[in-house]
Amino acid sequence: MGNNDWLTDVEIDLLDGAKTANIHWFNAVVNAGEIMVERRQKYAGTHHPYFNFAFMARVTNRPIIDVFLFYLWIKLSRLVASGGEDFSDERVFDTLRDVGNYGFLAAGWILNNLSIEDIYPEAEHQAFVQKMSHDLGDEFDFDSLVAFYQEYGGNSDAG
Repeated sequence: MGNNDWLTDVEIDLLDGAKTANIHWFNAVVNAGEIMVERRQKYAGTHHPYFNFAFMARVTNRPIIDVFLFYLWIKLSRLVASGGEDFSDERVFDTLRDVGNYGFLAAGWILNNLSIEDIYPEAEHQAFVQKMSHDLGDEFDFDSLVAFYQEYGGNSDAG
């Protein structure tokens, strides 16, 4: 295991203090953390945990903070549209948990001074674009792009 695999004594003390300060907040954070492993696997595969965000930043040619904000806005607009009521496919709690996770992901990006180039280099993106153009050709449709991304980007052993 690497150096970042275990909580340090300082981190444990900070979490213990946060739990003592507000058990309700702490329970929500723990619940949000419960889905992180599943979501990382689902959206980044074996790549860097921020691969899907770096990929979207490259594809849209936008700063990565815009990608985080986009996902936050989708979730927030869903709350507004629902009037605070559950949807059939997602509870308000789930939406709020996602808002928290997207916020923490953006904060983690900034706090750790990450760079798109380190996670998804331009050369790798250009190779992806070439392969996508070759493989999809004139028969491009959205389902093909999703399938291609899952094969190449989401489930690769590289990274």
